[in-house]
Amino acid sequence: MKASRSSRFFTSTESISNTITRDFADQMVRLYVSRFESAFHVLHVPSFWTEYTSYWTDPVGSPNALRFKVQLVMALSSNLYQGTDAVQIRSAVHQWVYTAQDWLSGPLKKDRLSIDALQVHCLQILARQCLSVAGDLVWIAVGTLLRTAMQMSLHRDPTRFTKIGLLYVVLALVI
Repeated sequence: MKASRSSRFFTSTESISNTITRDFADQMVRLYVSRFESAFHVLHVPSFWTEYTSYWTDPVGSPNALRFKVQLVMALSSNLYQGTDAVQIRSAVHQWVYTAQDWLSGPLKKDRLSIDALQVHCLQILARQCLSVAGDLVWIAVGTLLRTAMQMSLHRDPTRFTKIGLLYVVLALVI
């Protein structure tokens, strides 16, 4: 069984649109929003739906963080989906989790010091636990997530920063 799993070191640049249909992806995202988002509040749902729509306009040209958010949302919901067409996504979800991990742990760039990157990190931690992908070492990733949020000053009292946006304030209160 372990031999059939994808390699951790293989980073895929192919988009979801090459693997699954838009209708199936919509169904998976709705499943995630109805089951996970109500408990964990990782994404701002209206903003995510807007990003998700823009992703399907140009999947190849979408930013990495958006691609990983969409992939990880679908990976999480694949664990709950019981339709006959779930086979097409289950073969890819472990690779998506590994690819997101590779992106998060790569050389630090400013695109990973953002709310989008923190959302990817949160989704990736949830996916690792739900899909049993090195779930026993998740506490290390949680520590990295916390330190990254602190580096971005999200541990500070948001009422003292009047020029930051509402989503930063909400995320700071959650963390």
